[in-house]
Amino acid sequence: MFCITNGINFNILLLFGTDLFSESARISGVISAGIIVGLIIFVFVLIRKLKAKSQELKKALDKAKESDQLKSVFLRNLSHEIRTPLNGISGFSLLIQDEELDSETRIRYTDLIISSGRQLMAVVDNILAVSLLETRQEKINISTFNINDLLDDLYSVYNKSLDEKGVEFTLHKDIEHKQALLNTDHIKLDQILSNLLSNAVKFTAHGFIEMGYKAKHNLLEFYIKDTGIGIDNTQRDKIFLIFSQEDNSSSRRYEGAGLGLSISKGYVELLGGEMYFESEKGKGSEFYFTIPLK
Repeated sequence: MFCITNGINFNILLLFGTDLFSESARISGVISAGIIVGLIIFVFVLIRKLKAKSQELKKALDKAKESDQLKSVFLRNLSHEIRTPLNGISGFSLLIQDEELDSETRIRYTDLIISSGRQLMAVVDNILAVSLLETRQEKINISTFNINDLLDDLYSVYNKSLDEKGVEFTLHKDIEHKQALLNTDHIKLDQILSNLLSNAVKFTAHGFIEMGYKAKHNLLEFYIKDTGIGIDNTQRDKIFLIFSQEDNSSSRRYEGAGLGLSISKGYVELLGGEMYFESEKGKGSEFYFTIPLK
């Protein structure tokens, strides 16, 4: 009896042990499969992250190369912008020393020297402005002034040259003169409008230019509209960059170092506003910026 019972118990243990071993093997297989699947997922995620990082690095490298190219073009254009008025100053200064020169010619040469000097000073001022904006050292000088007077002065400065070009120049003022007071940096606002107007005059050969502002809640929205050459859609994201111009080729038609828009946008943001634009190639541009009412 004992032997039979022991035999039965042994068979049961053997059977139980076989099942236990099979279950253990199954569990081990499941764990191994899970580890393999986990490794595959990990490798897949790692590859995706590496690809994403590789694309980011490529974009950064392309941006760095583009920045270097823009800087090179900028320096080339800047050299031209400085040398041109310098040549005018030095050349006409020598000519004006001629004692046999008649008074009319001497006055004309003198005017050209003064004009070249102002042009050179404008280039130097723009370089300094960019430097101060980049290093966040530009200061704001707040004062209260009449914006209608400011716009009237700018209109008087640019109206004659536009009239000679056959371009209509209009001015819109949204607030009555006595109430048109603004508390902000007068010089910077004047520079912003002058930069935008200069661009409009430069790039508009026919049609019209309109300058004005509208009162909107707690801010003023200024605008300069023109029917000039417009801006290509491919250049929209670059138009406010410091070293960028729509036409960076050596054979470009229009002069300029390409600093005006970036300086204007920097000044607008410094005064607590925003700058934006709408443009269509061949049909003109509309530049807007806001200044908070304080």
